[in-house]
Amino acid sequence: MPRDRDYQAEDSTNKILYKIRKPTDEYLIYFVSIYLDAIGSQPSSQPTRRFFDTFRFKRIQERETERGQLPLFPCSILDMIRDSVMRLETLQVHSENIMTKSQFERNSLAYLFNIGYNTSNSIYPLKSIDEFISPIRTGFIRRASTDEVEAPRRQYINDLVYHYQKGISSESIDHQYLSFYHIFEHFFDSVFNEDLIARVRGELTKPGFSYKRNKDIEFIVKTIQNRLKLRNEEFQISSEKDALELTLKKYIPEIKEIKDDSVYMNQSLIDYYKSSEVPFSKGNRVNFESDNEEDIYGNLAKRIYLTRNSIVHSKDTDKAKYQPFKDDKDLVREVLLLRSLAERIIINTSKEI
Repeated sequence: MPRDRDYQAEDSTNKILYKIRKPTDEYLIYFVSIYLDAIGSQPSSQPTRRFFDTFRFKRIQERETERGQLPLFPCSILDMIRDSVMRLETLQVHSENIMTKSQFERNSLAYLFNIGYNTSNSIYPLKSIDEFISPIRTGFIRRASTDEVEAPRRQYINDLVYHYQKGISSESIDHQYLSFYHIFEHFFDSVFNEDLIARVRGELTKPGFSYKRNKDIEFIVKTIQNRLKLRNEEFQISSEKDALELTLKKYIPEIKEIKDDSVYMNQSLIDYYKSSEVPFSKGNRVNFESDNEEDIYGNLAKRIYLTRNSIVHSKDTDKAKYQPFKDDKDLVREVLLLRSLAERIIINTSKEI
């Protein structure tokens, strides 16, 4: 949330009061406690979001100095933390009647919807402390300071850069994922057609092939039919997942090196991809330390593609679907992986200036 809010609404019929305020003392103590525990368990290489705004903290000190209040402790430590903590507000719901946890949650989200509907202000709940300490917007991740950025020595494909810029600038984690996915999608038609041509040429040049035998010609026709499908009077690739795998193989031949990416990856993430499916999409486990690169490419393509589908297709009947905010903490890990892969494609398809 970009700034402090002061929303308040009362439901006199059901005797419920809604407020958006800075955290209470009790909540602040609880939040600081779980924040410190979470930071302590984070791998040292994992980027984290800054908790305190030091400029605001200094302004509080200056304000107290101007008031002439300089005892041993100028103001309440909780007040100083509350005013210095970045981007933390709480939705406080007070009910005179007994409500269950699920009722509180439904009413809370209903109030947030009313705010968004009427003011276009986006206020969303954090489902876990990981969402606060992690750089949900991957644009927060930095390799160098601005004065260390050099003039480019390579030219990149324009469309890929557009999608990349959109990905790192988006506040929405699912939009980030889809923007990086579009970088792979850019090559689907070309790599799929290349593969189809290679398959047909391979059959035509086999010593046992004869254009005079109908069954040999029929086999070629079936090969093409299986790889292409007619839709809206146009032939399209039959398997986007296969096109994704072909793109990975062609433009990221060094796939096992992904585990050495010091910016996005660490051993805990590599272990996570190896041992865990994507919780909401059931995307495949990927062992980047395997000696079988075919397995790496195949499982990686399925992990990426199933996650993409769960974001794009959110029918009520879909079992494996992405739920905004609720699944963001899991999607962050997938965005880090996809961004690392997308950057490799951008670089590997570039040309020297």
